[in-house]
Amino acid sequence: LAEAQADLEKSRIDTQTSRAALRQARNPSLTPARRAELMDKVTALKNMERQLGKVQGMYQRDFAGQPASRGFGLSEYLPLPAAQEFDKASNQMGPYVMSALGLSGKATDAAAEYRQKVMPFIPSSRSTDTANENTLGSLRDMLDNQYRSTYSELGVPYKPKRQAKTQRASNNDGWHIEEVR
Repeated sequence: LAEAQADLEKSRIDTQTSRAALRQARNPSLTPARRAELMDKVTALKNMERQLGKVQGMYQRDFAGQPASRGFGLSEYLPLPAAQEFDKASNQMGPYVMSALGLSGKATDAAAEYRQKVMPFIPSSRSTDTANENTLGSLRDMLDNQYRSTYSELGVPYKPKRQAKTQRASNNDGWHIEEVR
């Protein structure tokens, strides 16, 4: 049993060594410290992706379209629990947006700077469907670009996990035109 465990441990170490050699071959200039930074960034991007998925789900469930059965969009303007939860979840995207934009906490200390640089990327229960869909699309694009650049530096190919992107436009007669890309 002891010999089998020792062989298993040796095999695990050999696998780790092989993976490290492969990573180094993909990007020979990547230092272990920089690789660790990039892996931390991947973890942060996965957290951003989870939060974005939560916000998108809440938007689709509680706000998108607002048919007559949901009060013709009144929930967007009243301080209902769903609107408050959506805004809270959306506001939690702020630190991720700051990181993706390369902003330090100092650049956004002033409320005006935060509103100017970060808030355009934050969906709101009071925004129109078109505005929220564009904002969510911008966040998804930002996330994909961050993944792409991080994976590229790691020497790993990146395949985006794109969802169908819908753009809505409406005219004054209440008609909606949807384009799915």
